[in-house]
Amino acid sequence: VKAGLVLLGPPDRGPYRPVATWPAGRRNLKHLTKTAERTLAERRGLVIKSEADIANTESPNDCYEVSYPIEVSGVLHGATVLEVHTRSDTKLKDAMRRLHWGAAWLELLFSREKITAEIAARERIQSAMELVSSTLGQERCYAAAMAFASALAMKLECERVSIGFVDRGRMRVFAMSHSA
Repeated sequence: VKAGLVLLGPPDRGPYRPVATWPAGRRNLKHLTKTAERTLAERRGLVIKSEADIANTESPNDCYEVSYPIEVSGVLHGATVLEVHTRSDTKLKDAMRRLHWGAAWLELLFSREKITAEIAARERIQSAMELVSSTLGQERCYAAAMAFASALAMKLECERVSIGFVDRGRMRVFAMSHSA
């Protein structure tokens, strides 16, 4: 492998930008962008003869660009592209297989992040439902506000929670947690 590029961006929208390049000191990898764009558009792995190699008819370098999309549950996150020098079909297939495995690792990382975000969202919804349910047994607004303030104080580990209303530009405390 002569060079490599990983592009990531907002899922299914882009723009996709380089987040990792190899070798580290090499900054100009624009020649890999066309293959990356095609991979993102087609959402499939590609093996393409390098344009520089096609143009050089005198002595071909056998340079290929191997790419693979990073996709999780049908959502496109980016792509990986490698510049490979070889004359062997076996080595090209091996490069594609390894790139696929590497992309799978990134896909697993994105899947784990998605699951973690979903769990956090469920926990927030559950907390909100518990706080609202603390008011349901109360017949009066004041008692419901007191129950809500106390439940919120316990949930957020606060010493005191106050509920107030604004009336004519002034705040008036209506209920406080842990008080009669």
